[in-house]
Amino acid sequence: MNWLDIDRKTYKPVAWSLAVVLLISCSPFFSMGGNAAYLILGSTGIYFLFFANCLARRQARLTNRNLNYFLISFILLLYLFFPIRQYDRLVVAAVWLLVFLTVVMLDTVILLMAARYFANIIFVIALLALLVFAVKLIGVDLPFYPYETGATGSKSLFFIYPGTAVLQGQEYAVFGRSLFRISGIFSEPGHFGMISAIVLFMNPEILSKRKRTVITIAALLTLSMGFYVLFAGLCMYRFRFSQKQVVGIAVLAVLGFIAFSAMPADFLDRFFLNKVSSNQDVLDARTSAEFSRFYDHFTRYDINLFGGGRTITENFEVTSSDYRSFLLKYGWVGITLYLVWFFVMTYGRKKQVVLLAFFFFAVVFVHRSWLVDYLIFLFAVYFIPISYELAIMPKRSKLPEPQDKRLHWYPG
Repeated sequence: MNWLDIDRKTYKPVAWSLAVVLLISCSPFFSMGGNAAYLILGSTGIYFLFFANCLARRQARLTNRNLNYFLISFILLLYLFFPIRQYDRLVVAAVWLLVFLTVVMLDTVILLMAARYFANIIFVIALLALLVFAVKLIGVDLPFYPYETGATGSKSLFFIYPGTAVLQGQEYAVFGRSLFRISGIFSEPGHFGMISAIVLFMNPEILSKRKRTVITIAALLTLSMGFYVLFAGLCMYRFRFSQKQVVGIAVLAVLGFIAFSAMPADFLDRFFLNKVSSNQDVLDARTSAEFSRFYDHFTRYDINLFGGGRTITENFEVTSSDYRSFLLKYGWVGITLYLVWFFVMTYGRKKQVVLLAFFFFAVVFVHRSWLVDYLIFLFAVYFIPISYELAIMPKRSKLPEPQDKRLHWYPG
């Protein structure tokens, strides 16, 4: 374990710029449609300027330890974004892997600072969303501004409240109160659930217990099945329950069951029962009407080794958020390459932490495969194992520099 001071002023600019880039890579609602390219290129351009300064100060460099990370990520970049398949084309999203190539070169202190800044941003987003939710829970109507955005030919309508945004169609009524699935500033509630899970999967020392509690409550109110699965796995990994804790959990489970039973039938059917019904395929529920037939036709006669290309689903106007979409685009070679990438990025880490990271990797890959080439996902898989191997100094630490040169180390 290494004690690292995370308040070094020379690191703050690049750490803050990386945190902002991570946030933009989470696709907030204002980055959808025509604004996406400007926000991505603008934020990453500023980050690259600060990264260049880090190179000059030797706060970022390629070493024997991180060279393997760089090479496998570069191969992944070429395979995903170089136009080699029929429906491939160059897209702005390729910049996320370019940024990640620089992330593996950064001093670990910078990664810790960026992670803390990003986690604090998510805390603020969660807190504001909970405040709006609480106000509506007591029956007070708040003013809102309708905001329409487009992405890949589709339109989405958001209701912008003071402090949060609500996607149209995610409202519901319970006991006479008009409420909503919390999504923060992101494109949908499930998306916010995945991002919250990333923060919670990091070393608990990254964020205070109170802030993690706020994020957890907000994420639970997304009603996202993906988050519930990730959160359940995290609890099983992190907690070793005593006898009293087991009794307490049993009591909470009974109370939860009673509260669940008291919910209106239409609410339960809409957000829970229809997702686990044996009469409905959960994956098909997340796709367009034609996707399953298109997928079956595309994969019926040939072994889908390399996929059809990044824009194949857009070209045929079919959508899906699960692993089948990734398989259509990049084939079995793409899945294999991602698995190799994961094991290279986590090689040499503690086995328990690697299992936790793989659980996160697998759930997101199966459930939200479109997220796997975004910077936030790449950063999470890389940083989660690292965060558990470091002890973090308090935020108000007065130590300006490590006392031992061995503490100024590089990831790997």
